[in-house]
Amino acid sequence: MTPEHSPRSIARRTLLYAGVIVVAVALFLLLLGPRVWARGQINLFGLEVVRSWTETPLNPGQDACSPGVDAATGQRMQARLEQAADYDPHASLHQGAAACLQGDLPQAEAAWAAGIGEHPYDLMMSLFAAVTAYADGRMIETPYSDEIGRHGHKQCVKTDRTGDIQAAIDWCEFAFAYTPNKTTAGKLASLYERLGDESGAQAVWLRLQETLASSSPDYWWALGQSAEQEKDWPAAADAYQRGAALAGEKDAFRYSLRAGLMWLRAKDYAGAESVYRQALARELDRQPRFLIAAQPTRGVDIGATEYIHAQLLKQRTEGLATLLISEDLDEVKAISDRIMVLFGGEVMGIVDNDEVTIEELGLMMAGERREVAE
Repeated sequence: MTPEHSPRSIARRTLLYAGVIVVAVALFLLLLGPRVWARGQINLFGLEVVRSWTETPLNPGQDACSPGVDAATGQRMQARLEQAADYDPHASLHQGAAACLQGDLPQAEAAWAAGIGEHPYDLMMSLFAAVTAYADGRMIETPYSDEIGRHGHKQCVKTDRTGDIQAAIDWCEFAFAYTPNKTTAGKLASLYERLGDESGAQAVWLRLQETLASSSPDYWWALGQSAEQEKDWPAAADAYQRGAALAGEKDAFRYSLRAGLMWLRAKDYAGAESVYRQALARELDRQPRFLIAAQPTRGVDIGATEYIHAQLLKQRTEGLATLLISEDLDEVKAISDRIMVLFGGEVMGIVDNDEVTIEELGLMMAGERREVAE
C-alpha cells in the first residue's frame, strides 16, 4: 500500500476537507447569514401585509389609515421589520405600510415622506406619501403628479360604482388636486351635482379656471361649464367656441358641438347653424377614410339640416364610406344606400333603400323581422 493511500493519509485528507467545508459554512453564515435571515423576515412581513391590506386603509379621506390588523399582528409586523432593519432596501415603504395598517396616519405619512427623500423616483412611495399627506391636508412635491392624478381618478370612478359617493368625492378631489383638467373636474362636479350641491359643482369649475392659463382649451371648457351653471347660454357658447379654436383635432369637434347646443338653448338658431357648419367642415377637411355620423341633425334647424345632408351626400358621391346612425326615418331614407334596423339589440333586417318604405322601416323598428338582403 502506498503512503498516500494509507488509512492515516486518508483520514488526514478527510479532516482537511471537513475543515475547509466548516470554514466555508462559517464564513457564509458570518457574511450572508444576516441577509438571508433579514430577507426571510421581510418575506414574512410581506405575507402579513397581503393578508391584511385592502384598498380601504389607504385613501385620501378622513378615515385614511383606518386599522386593518389587531394589536398582536401589528406588534409582530413591527418586530419583523426591526430584525431586518439593516438589510431592508425598502424599509421606509414597509414601515409606512405597517403604521397605516395599525391606524397610525402620522407615522405612516412620516415614513413615506422620508422614503421619498431616499428614493425620489419611486412611484409607489410617491403615491402612498401623496395620499396620506392629502388626508392630512397637504400636498407633496413629486415628479409623478400626472400618474398620481390618474390613479386618483381611476379610484374615484371605481368607488363611485360601489355607491359610496362621499368616498368617490374624496378620490376625485385628490385627483383634481394633482391633475386639474376638464376630465377630473367634470367627474368631481357631477358627483357634487348628484348630492344636490350646485355651489360645490360651480366651485370646481371656478377652481379649474384659477389653475389654468387662458391659452389652455380646458380653461374655456371650465368657463363654459360655469356659464352653464348660471344658465347664461350665450356666454357658455362663446367660451366653447374659443376652446374649439385652441383644442386639438380630437377635441375641437366636441367643443363645437357643445357650443352649438348652447346656441340652441339660447334659441339662436343661426348661431347654432354656423357652429355646426364649421365643425363639419373642419372634420371633412381632415379627409377621413371612414365617417360615423351619429344623429347629425338632432336639434338643428332646417337650414343646418339641409347643409349637413348635402355635405354627407357629397362625401358619399366622392367615395367616403359613411355610417349614419339616426332615428329620423326621413333622414335615413334621404341619405342611405342600405339600411340596418336594430330592435332590442338584435338586427331586424338589412335592406336596400330603394326597396323599402318608411312604413316598413317603422314596423322593423317596432320589432318585425325582415329577411336580410344579400
